[in-house]
Amino acid sequence: MKTNELEADSLKRVFGLPTLVIYGVGDILGAGIYAVIGKIAGLSGTLVWASFLSAMIVAAFTALSYAELGSRFPQSGGVAYFVHKAFRTDWLSILVGWLMFCTCLVSMATLSKAFAGYFNAFVPAIPAWLIILVLFSVLAFVNFRGMKESSALNIFCTSIEVSGLLIVILVSTLFLSGGGAANPAAVANEPAVGWNAVVQGAALAFYAFIGFEDIVNVAEEVKNPERNVPRAILLSLAIAGAVYILVSWLAVEVLNPSELAASGAPLLDVVRRAQPNFPQVIFTIIALGTSK
Repeated sequence: MKTNELEADSLKRVFGLPTLVIYGVGDILGAGIYAVIGKIAGLSGTLVWASFLSAMIVAAFTALSYAELGSRFPQSGGVAYFVHKAFRTDWLSILVGWLMFCTCLVSMATLSKAFAGYFNAFVPAIPAWLIILVLFSVLAFVNFRGMKESSALNIFCTSIEVSGLLIVILVSTLFLSGGGAANPAAVANEPAVGWNAVVQGAALAFYAFIGFEDIVNVAEEVKNPERNVPRAILLSLAIAGAVYILVSWLAVEVLNPSELAASGAPLLDVVRRAQPNFPQVIFTIIALGTSK
């Protein structure tokens, strides 16, 4: 095959390090913490931040593996390609690819429940199953329309999910700096939390860090991938982890863990408590936008 034909068949390299980091942070941030922070608080109580920190440390080992392999084999096949390079076995590579696909299904199942919870906080009369059905129908339509529309939706959802977390940080900080605190009686009645509970919470919190592995899937569209892919993976994980730890710490300072665990829309309830005058519809729409 001629050189110009190879260039014609190759993907266009459009990602530099900054844009790749933004892509990675967008894939990690948002929906995970919107969906699971209440459940984690129910397990690890006021040490929910420690669960996120532990999960980030565990995720870092996987991220380092992806960084090394992404640098050595910058191909768009991602983990399926890595397995094929290691074992030279087609069926095993295909199996791993399908397993990754199944993780996406589990992820979407979790996010759809979170979507329904936040939507019901705004419009409680609509049943959750109908909300989920409409959500998947809309997402399927966008995907069938093409990559241009899917990419535009992804960028839009990433922007609003980050803005939602920034709102939580801002209103919680203002609330605490103004002398606000969680209900002392409720906090006093919280059971003691041991490290076993923190580890259980970390196992659930690990879900919120899923997304950094997607960076290797666009390696063929990255400028200087041998250098930029591993850096982007580690930077994305560090940025997302810092935001998660801060948000989770502030959340249990504003609401006690029992209230967070019982909530179907935990971060919305944090905003309600911290700033009752904040337009709830705005944060609800932001939270709904995380289920991309």
